[in-house]
Amino acid sequence: MNMAKQFNRSGNAGLMVMIFLIIFTVIFGVGAFMSHKHIKLVRLGLNEPGSEVKIDNSISRLQDKIDDEKRSIREHEERISNLKRATHYYDLQIASLGEFYREEYKDAEDQVVPGAFLGLNGEGDVHTHHGQANKLIQHQHDILKMWEQHYGSTQRQDTPELKKAAKAFQDATNDIITEGGEQEDSINATIDRLNEELDKLKERRSALEADERTQTAIKQTRRGKLETQIRRLLELELRWLKQLESDGQILQTGVDYNFIIVNIGAKEGVKPGMRFEVFNHEKGTYLRKGMAEVIKVDRTISTCRIVIEDNTKKNPIAVGDHIGNPIFHAGKPKVFVLAGEFKMYNKDDLTYFIKKAGGEVSPDLRPGVDFLVASWRSESAQDKAREYDVLAMDEATLVKYLHTTFTTKRKDLKEKK
Repeated sequence: MNMAKQFNRSGNAGLMVMIFLIIFTVIFGVGAFMSHKHIKLVRLGLNEPGSEVKIDNSISRLQDKIDDEKRSIREHEERISNLKRATHYYDLQIASLGEFYREEYKDAEDQVVPGAFLGLNGEGDVHTHHGQANKLIQHQHDILKMWEQHYGSTQRQDTPELKKAAKAFQDATNDIITEGGEQEDSINATIDRLNEELDKLKERRSALEADERTQTAIKQTRRGKLETQIRRLLELELRWLKQLESDGQILQTGVDYNFIIVNIGAKEGVKPGMRFEVFNHEKGTYLRKGMAEVIKVDRTISTCRIVIEDNTKKNPIAVGDHIGNPIFHAGKPKVFVLAGEFKMYNKDDLTYFIKKAGGEVSPDLRPGVDFLVASWRSESAQDKAREYDVLAMDEATLVKYLHTTFTTKRKDLKEKK
C-alpha cells in the first residue's frame, strides 16, 4: 500500500515536470517566434505604422494555437491518468493471483519466444507492483520446483512403508471379500432353509384350515339337528297357564261370615266384582285353595267374599295365603292376543272384557305379549307362542277371572241408548 502511494506521488511529480517543460518550451518558442517575426518585419519594413494590425492578427492565431495545444495537453494528461488507474488496478489483480503469464510471440528477428511466467528471470523493479508480482511468482515457482524435485526423486518414489500399508489394506480387503462371500453363502442357505420351513408351515396351515372347515361343517350340522330337536320339543311343550303369580295376600279371615280382607285396594286398581284365585305353596308345589270376589274396596285394602273353597278341612283359606288374577296387574297392564274361534263369547266381547278389566289386546303375537287366549283353529298362533315363549290359556280359563258384573258389549250399547 505504501509502495502504491509512493508510485502515485512519483507519477504526479513527473507529470508536473513534464507539463512545466511543455509550457516552458511553448513560451520559449513563442518568444523566439515573436523575435524572429519582429526582426523579419524590420527587415521587410513592416514595422511602420499600420503594420500593428497584421501583427495582432498573427498573435491571435498563435494564441489560438497555444490554446489548442493546452487542450491537447489536458486530454493527454487525462489519458495518462486513466492509464495509471488501469495499471494500478491490474497490478493489484496480478498481485492477488500471484502470477502473470506472457503468451508466446515473435521477436524482431522473427524468432518465436515461448510463453513464460513474468518475473522468473529476476527482471523488473521490486518497488513497483509488477516487480512485487514477479517476485511473488518467482517465489511460488521456486517452491513448486522444490516440491517437484523432492517428490519426483527416485528415493521418494520408493516407499516401502506405503507399499506395506497398501499390501496390508489389499489383504484386509480380500479377507473381507472372502468373509462376505462366506456370510452371503450362509445367509442364502438360511434363506433356503426358512423358505422350506415356510412351505411346510403353509402346508400345515392349509391342512388345519381344511380340518377347521370340516369341524365347522360338522358343528353346523349338529347345531342344525339340535335346533330341530329344540323346535320339536318346543312344539310339544307349549306352556299353558297352570299357576298364577301373587298379586296380594290375605290379612284377615272371617270364616263365620265367609269373608276375607286382602292387602290391595283402590291404590292398586282393585274394583268391586273382580275375582281372585286363592293359593299357596306347600313344599314347593302350587296349591289352589279357592276363589274370592271383591265386594268392598278401600284405599289400601279390599274385602272379598269366598266364592269357592276347594277343601275346607285339609286346605282351608287362611291368613297369609296369596291371591292372583292373570288379567289384573297393579303396575304395567297385561297384554293378550286372541286367536281361533270362540264358543262362549266372540272376539269383540272378550276384547271388551279384557280392556274393561285393565288389560290390553294386541292384534298379533310379538315379543312383549303376556298371554295367548287360544281356541279352536289357533295352531299358527300357538306356533308363534312357542317361538316367543308366551303363556297360553283357553277361553274358559279367561272367563273364570273376568268381572262378574261384565256384560257383552252389545248389551252395554243397548243400555246406553
